[in-house]
Amino acid sequence: MVALMRFFFLLLISCLISSTSLADPLPYRGWSHLAQRLIAAGIPATVVHEAFNDERLPEFDFVPFTLKPKETSSLYSDHVSEARVTRATEYLQINNKIFHQAEKIYGVNRYLVAAIHSIETGCGKVLGQELVFNRLARVA
Repeated sequence: MVALMRFFFLLLISCLISSTSLADPLPYRGWSHLAQRLIAAGIPATVVHEAFNDERLPEFDFVPFTLKPKETSSLYSDHVSEARVTRATEYLQINNKIFHQAEKIYGVNRYLVAAIHSIETGCGKVLGQELVFNRLARVA
């Protein structure tokens, strides 16, 4: 177990060293590595530039990886309650056409997307005040 943990730690460090430069060649406040990857993947440079230069986007900060997350399983226990599952099922039925189209276009199972949507937004009820882009980009 210790050897496995040491392996993952060294792998993580080597990835960080190889993907992080001291100078940010583009004006993206630490986000250049991801911006370059998106452009290389075919996202138009103008779209990437606009997203990463949005004044609401904070400077990149490191997301630590751990084999023991801080969140407890009880944090998610409500998500499997009968009421929550019923609400998610109804939400999926109401929006079936959209979920089906997304599944067809992107190849991601609509039930998985609906489950994530249920957990993260309460089926669209909790949208918050913060940008989602930087939260997802930090773990990309």
